[in-house]
Amino acid sequence: MPFTIVQTHGPKGYGELCIVPDSWVQGTSKKKYLFWPNVKGTIQNLIMDDNSVPADGWTKQECRIKRQGLSYADADSAMMIMSGESSSDSGVAPIYSNMRKPAPYAKMFSERVVENSSKARHNESEIVYTLPPTPPPASSSVFDENVIMVTTDECTNCKTLKALLEAQTNLLLDFRAEQKREHEQVLKENKRIMNRLGIIEVQLNTLLNSIEVTNNDHTFSDHPFIASVADLEKLEKDLEDEEYFTQLTDLMKQQLHDKDVNNRMLVALDALFQRVFLTQCTWTGISKTGTKIAMHSYQNILRLFKCIGSTNMVIVTHEMVRSFFMKILKHAVERSKAKGVRKSTCRKRKLI
Repeated sequence: MPFTIVQTHGPKGYGELCIVPDSWVQGTSKKKYLFWPNVKGTIQNLIMDDNSVPADGWTKQECRIKRQGLSYADADSAMMIMSGESSSDSGVAPIYSNMRKPAPYAKMFSERVVENSSKARHNESEIVYTLPPTPPPASSSVFDENVIMVTTDECTNCKTLKALLEAQTNLLLDFRAEQKREHEQVLKENKRIMNRLGIIEVQLNTLLNSIEVTNNDHTFSDHPFIASVADLEKLEKDLEDEEYFTQLTDLMKQQLHDKDVNNRMLVALDALFQRVFLTQCTWTGISKTGTKIAMHSYQNILRLFKCIGSTNMVIVTHEMVRSFFMKILKHAVERSKAKGVRKSTCRKRKLI
């Protein structure tokens, strides 16, 4: 009569595995019960007797069938895979918690090699396990390819080897997935740090360019933020991030106290752009001296100026931004030659 591996619940609620003869497990298709001998002393011989049947006085508890119809040796191998324990200890009921740490694979294979070597070989298709000359310690990693060497001619029904390979594959997949999640988290944190550094740089530019120099002995120090086409493209791309866009807008609005929308946009322009670089730009990109940078194509930067220039009383429109840039860029050469000893403002013509 074959043997069965069943799972029961221990005193603390943990799942426990044991090998018993098939006759010890009874019940219906919905519920299975394990009959356990209520005797003193060792019961190992009784468990290994596949002809034993439950007697009067045996205890009964609900269980789940994990494996069925196995020989004792096959059941013992499957038991090691599921629990990492050996059921060969005499005098102790063979119930093991599946919450314990599995035994090292090297030790597991060593035990199975000794057991298989004592049996006669029936045919050439059986599995031959070959160990290295000097076995590694039990603490060796399960991924050390020198721990065990397995050679097979025709392995047609090797459940133990298949289960071990599946366990190793799943562990490798979990490890790679964890590495990918950590890499993505590092990239996300790096992007957040770069955005914060960009905001700090804009804050410094705003403070430096908004200082009104009153002493002629002081020299004007300009710290441009955008001084090339590459800088312009980078700012346009960075502003696609809504979090960065909002932080930059709020930061610059804190430095602006003027209620005039044109003056607000002018302060932002001086804080973000190098004046010499603005001489290479026009609104449409068309110039008498040749093709220049078309400012109207940078929609995120224009949207930034709309938000910065707007106040509680006036909402800046696209036409207002267009008019502002056309006027400023038209006089970009004259502004680049200015000494910058006082704060720039937009002046309105007085009507006579």
